[in-house]
Amino acid sequence: GCEDNGVALWRLKVKKGGAGIESELVQSLVAGVQDVRSLQFTPKGDLLVGGSDDFTLYLWTSPPAGGKSKEGPAPTQSSPAVTGLHSDWINAVAISADGALVASGGLDNVVRLLDVRTRRPVGRLRIVAAVQAMVMTADMRLIITGSSDIRLWSLPKMRQAHDREQACTQGGAAGKGHT
Repeated sequence: GCEDNGVALWRLKVKKGGAGIESELVQSLVAGVQDVRSLQFTPKGDLLVGGSDDFTLYLWTSPPAGGKSKEGPAPTQSSPAVTGLHSDWINAVAISADGALVASGGLDNVVRLLDVRTRRPVGRLRIVAAVQAMVMTADMRLIITGSSDIRLWSLPKMRQAHDREQACTQGGAAGKGHT
């Protein structure tokens, strides 16, 4: 991430003989109007997610693997930004191993879980301090947050709580006093 509301992707290569590193700017991406605080690629490299000071989560997809080089495909500007998840800077992002879920956390003391395909929230946690760092375990069972302390959160329980909350707000059985 950059302080100029952008993301710069660099190709790094160890110089012959191991005497230093060469760098080449591969691509620049634009991300809103403020600084980008956190970035993460999916394990396959087909999605790049960024969190920004403009309270926005950015998702850049890579083109299909058909014509990809050995370094992998470059992300495109085609993916929409996701707004309304946070009310302050997004400091941390984490992506599930299968690339289906993205977690974001920031200065608003909230961790949000997003379904990548639908771009809709599927989970929410309110915590006691601003999220500074976050990781999702490969088995997609835990989200680990770093703030004023380090906490482990159950991803399945986070999703279940969100589903119950949605049922209540949409007038489902749970909203009528039934559980």
